[in-house]
Amino acid sequence: MQLKLESVEREVVADLLAQLQALVTEPELDEGQDPLAAQVGIAESAERPADPALLRLFPDAYREDDAAAADFRRFTEATLRRQKADNARIARETLDGDGSTISMTPDKAQAWLLALNDLRLTIGTQLGVTQERPVGGGAESDMLYDWLTWLQSTCIDALTAIPPRLR
Repeated sequence: MQLKLESVEREVVADLLAQLQALVTEPELDEGQDPLAAQVGIAESAERPADPALLRLFPDAYREDDAAAADFRRFTEATLRRQKADNARIARETLDGDGSTISMTPDKAQAWLLALNDLRLTIGTQLGVTQERPVGGGAESDMLYDWLTWLQSTCIDALTAIPPRLR
């Protein structure tokens, strides 16, 4: 897949991806945390995020059962954070070349789509986007959200145009 971005668009996306990567990168190990548990993705004290954007990216798996939600978070959140940070990093790395055309493998395109989705979820949460309150009003942040939506849609269209045997 190829994607064309002007230099200012590349800078904006690179900055947003860096911010996303910083947001989702897991906190440092607690002093008493078991290093083996951390290595396999088990957090001994994973807590429900207070930040609404993080909560949108890492929602409760069980809304009616706080104990089950906490257990699920403990066993999955560290791995999810690493995956989201890796997707943002991979997408950023594709922006490092010169020129306006970015060529990417299917794996890199997948990382782009996932990172763009996380960016949209984060910005949408910060804007208060819901079904009842869609984006609109022409504010700069609304336009950024719309542009990311268009970019994600363009990537999806490009990938679906590729014959399945070549994906």
